[in-house]
Amino acid sequence: MRPWSPAVRLADGPAGEPPLFCIHGGGGNVLIFADLARVLRGERPVYALEARGLAEGQTPLDRIEDMATLYLAAIREIQPHGPYQILGYSIGSRTAVEIARRLEESGEAVDRLILVDHAATALEGGEEDLNPEVPDLPDLDPEAVRRHLAVWRSCWEAARSWNPQPYGGGALLIVAEEGIHAAAADPALGWGSVVAGGVEVVRAPGDHFTVLARPQVEDLVACLAEKTQRT
Repeated sequence: MRPWSPAVRLADGPAGEPPLFCIHGGGGNVLIFADLARVLRGERPVYALEARGLAEGQTPLDRIEDMATLYLAAIREIQPHGPYQILGYSIGSRTAVEIARRLEESGEAVDRLILVDHAATALEGGEEDLNPEVPDLPDLDPEAVRRHLAVWRSCWEAARSWNPQPYGGGALLIVAEEGIHAAAADPALGWGSVVAGGVEVVRAPGDHFTVLARPQVEDLVACLAEKTQRT
């Protein structure tokens, strides 16, 4: 039996096309990326990184640095060298930045870093007050719910305790038009102090939970494709 890996393959793509690696949000599960993977299927491979602790017998991680270590090892097993494409959703944006920083530090190129609807500033009365992302599945037993809630608590503890180190590259920040960050005074949501290479902000339809769901995600993918053609 193969050892457990946090990397879940969600979509296939052409041989040689670099994968998009998606980092989970506060709930730890990867179902939030299902519609994104459906839209991208056939264009590029899509992998999502699932939190440790959702499976029976696992202990959740409560530090961004530890998540980055685990996920980066899985990413490099799939793609040993860059350029890399990394997307972080919600608090997964923090893990994505930490992974990108470590790749840069090791001499690897990060082609694209995408941060989805999350602020780099202190977590006070924001996303952490939203309901946990527990999948609505008919056969989800009470023990599975307990594990999901434990992961949710650990993820937010990790986000609160993160001490970011500067990342030299740039990032594309997706902000939901109807989300809790839509009216923020700083359009870059504080990422300018962490991402030294600059933050490009794009407004996307939907709210915090629907920005990556159909039909909104189709507009988002079209926007990303347009920006890729321009670069």
